[in-house]
Amino acid sequence: MTKEDYAMAQYMHLGVPVKTPQPNEVYSPEMKLFLTDPKDHPYQYECLRFEPDSPMPEDLKNYPHVAYKVDDLNGELAKCEKIVLPVTPVDEKTKIAFAWRDGVLFELMECAD
Repeated sequence: MTKEDYAMAQYMHLGVPVKTPQPNEVYSPEMKLFLTDPKDHPYQYECLRFEPDSPMPEDLKNYPHVAYKVDDLNGELAKCEKIVLPVTPVDEKTKIAFAWRDGVLFELMECAD
């Protein structure tokens, strides 16, 4: 991987699975997980606490991830070795996916202007 591979990526946050409740976490009933807002942490740190029956992929429950905003989500996913969560709309402007690349679990997000 070269520096140019990440030229169009903007760092967003570091996500870490946790087992204990966190201050100001919010609950997502669809994903059956509690999460914190990385904007509230000085190092843009997101905590994710999964319910035992969360439908989210096991890799997300067990490994930290690094989130990047990208210009071409599908193009970036094509460079990954394994897609953990395929492209998923978050809202009308944002879609995300989780994938392994170079031994790192990434959350890739594409946001419409």
